[in-house]
Order: sequence, then C-alpha cells, then structure tokens
Amino acid sequence: MLQVENWSGWSDKATNFEAKRDIVSRLVHGHRMTDPEVTIAIITYRRPGTLRRALDSALAQDFTGRLEILVVDDSGSDQADWQETDDLLRDYCERFDNIAYYRHDRNLGQYDNWNRACELCASPYYGMLHDDGWLQPNYVSTLMRATDQYNSSHKKQLGIVGSWYRTAMETPGEVRKEGLLQKLISLFLRLRRGRLIGLSMSDHVNYIFPASPGMFINRKCMLDIGGLDDHYFPSADFVVCAKMTRYHATGFLPVALSVNGVEGDAESLKQEVCDDSIRAGYHLSDAIAADMGAGERRRRRIASRAAVFAEIGVRGYNNVDYSGVKRGLKMSNLYNNKAVIGVLNLYSKARWGVLLLRK
Repeated sequence: MLQVENWSGWSDKATNFEAKRDIVSRLVHGHRMTDPEVTIAIITYRRPGTLRRALDSALAQDFTGRLEILVVDDSGSDQADWQETDDLLRDYCERFDNIAYYRHDRNLGQYDNWNRACELCASPYYGMLHDDGWLQPNYVSTLMRATDQYNSSHKKQLGIVGSWYRTAMETPGEVRKEGLLQKLISLFLRLRRGRLIGLSMSDHVNYIFPASPGMFINRKCMLDIGGLDDHYFPSADFVVCAKMTRYHATGFLPVALSVNGVEGDAESLKQEVCDDSIRAGYHLSDAIAADMGAGERRRRRIASRAAVFAEIGVRGYNNVDYSGVKRGLKMSNLYNNKAVIGVLNLYSKARWGVLLLRK
C-alpha cells in the first residue's frame, strides 16, 4: 500500500538526499572527467546483459562537447549480484576515458538510487537512462539545443525535459511496430517539428507529466526541490515532475530520442504496484487541484479522471479488474463503466494531441 496518507505536502522542498546517507557509493572503475558539460547517468540493477547496449548508445552520441557517462549500480552487497556488471565495466573503463562506475555498499532502492546519481553528477545537466533501454545518437545534442533555446527566452529555467520514446520488444534490440494510433502520433510529432512544449500544473492534473525514459534534468534545480521522495512510490517520478513545474519549469520535446526497455517490467507487473499507481494518480491530482483552488466536487472529478488515466496505463502491464481499487477511493461507479473508461481514454489521447498543437 502507499506509504503516504496526506498528500498535501507533495510540493514540500524537504531534501530527500540525506536518506540512506550511511550507504556509501564507491568509485570502482574509471576516472572522473574534469568539468563535463553534460552527463548520461545509467541506473543499473543486476542486468549486465542489457547494460552493454545502454552503454554503447551513450558512447554513440553525436554530441561533440564534454560528455561523461556515469554507471550507478544498486545491485547490493552480494558479489554474485554485481560481478558480471563489474567485469563489463572494467572492460569499458579501460577502453574509454569518459566512463565512471560507482557501486553502493548496500542496496538503496529505485528512487534513492536516482537521487544518488544526481549527487554524483558533476555537470549542469544529466540524462537518466535505465539499463534496459537505449538512446538515439542525437539524444544529448537535441536536448541540449532545445533546453538552451527555451532558457534563453524564459525567466524560469527548465528543470526536467521529457521526450517521446518508443518501446522495445522482448527480442533484444527490436522495437514494437507502430499501430494506427502510433502512426497518428508520429504524424503529430513531425508537424510539431521538434519544438519544445512547456508544461503547466493544469497538464499535471490531467495526468500529463514529462516523466519518461531518458528524462533530461537540470541538476541544480533537482537539488533545490529536494529530489525524489521514495514515500510516493510508485509515482515519485510524477510527484517530482509536478514539484519541478511548481518551482522551476518542465517541458516535453516531441522527438523520439530513446527506447524504453522491457526488462524492468517485472516490478511494474506486480499487482500491488499497479493498484498503487491508480491510488497515486487519484491522490496527486486531487492535491494539485486543491492547490489550484478547485472546489471539493471539482477536485473529486479531476482525481477520479486521473485515476482512470492511471488505470488505462497500468492495464498495459496487468489487465485485470480495478473496480475494487476505485471503490476504495470512493469513486463513483460511473468510472467502472467500460464506455466511460473508453471515452476518458479518447479524452486522454486528445489532451496529448492538443498539447502537440500548443505554441
């Protein structure tokens, strides 16, 4: 079950970087780069088989500036769990001088590992890459250019930029073919011509966040808002995106720059994680709507709608009956109606379409 009962403190700036400070992160292989312009932080957990592909995609970037690659290993203290990763990184660090491999003395957990990666970065910006995904060669150069262009004309600096991504198939290296919906989305993306879209709190209450594989992050801004709070698992990434929008700025770049792997889906497939994702969608949207001054009835509608959006998302992992979860949230039975869920699904897609047309 969710660890947070009162979501009114979702936007607090209390630091989460001190959590598990007693767990030390040690530089095992490689050397740190002096004054890197940007970092690709690869988060890994016992997946040396897919990590090689992630590393190769980071090394294949067309960015010509000073790029550092950090591999942050949360495999734990048992040598059997990290030995293959250690062997792989020893080889890479001997061949490339811009890779550094860190391993924690003990397991930190997903979101604390993300925070530790932020602390270890030495550059103003860093991209987050999971060990089962990979990046397009123009990932860094495209996001650096888009971020610089936005920041030069806006008072608030971008703290997080999400970008479009495709999803891998279970066959290594292959990407799922586009269906009709994906083809329509690709058309919208081409029409947008790579122009960054600024996001607002109104987008977040409609369950639109820049939390995506390959998030591009302003390190100073992330430190300022306190990082990710593990208490909001499994939606701490959505919470931190909303917090970033509140204090700084966030955006979405409609360019496919990464591929989301499927190796990490085992955690997402867990029923309790799917259930909690729906609960978190409800509570976060309710809390944001409350901060925006919405009345109780409107808040309930917004939160219920967000819970259905979350349900539609988790059905891609675990397509079961979620009516019990929604009853636990005291949502109207209307939101268990298949036709209503279908309409809200179309509404969600339409919101993304409108977003792509935003100036």
